[in-house]
Amino acid sequence: MLKASEMFCRFGCYFCAFFLVPQDALLLNDEIAENSGNISGCRDIKLLESAMANPLHSTCYGEDYNILSLAAEYYWSISENQPFNDCNKRTGLLAALKFLGLNGIIIKELHIPQSFFEKLRTRKDVELFFKSCCNI
Repeated sequence: MLKASEMFCRFGCYFCAFFLVPQDALLLNDEIAENSGNISGCRDIKLLESAMANPLHSTCYGEDYNILSLAAEYYWSISENQPFNDCNKRTGLLAALKFLGLNGIIIKELHIPQSFFEKLRTRKDVELFFKSCCNI
């Protein structure tokens, strides 16, 4: 886990948060795969590194970001980059939830229907989902 303290963004504001590193996502993917009987492991470390850097990059260059949009970026980046052999969307979701938890966001309740991943068509959809189940 990386702590980025008082990062100066291009809009002249500071943003302080805990961010995840690729090793965090690798551990999450291993745990998910082990519990679900799927294949664990990273098929492309560069894709994983890119996905894990996107939220941090957004704090410096994103036009409109907040803690929920950064969590959505973890989910979206991992899901789209497909760095793992299997369980990319589940790993993205757990990475986003871990990011929120590390930054003091409490999940009120989390109900994930079977069609959950099909409904998340955009980053904004993911952000709105997190907003619906967090204490913000």
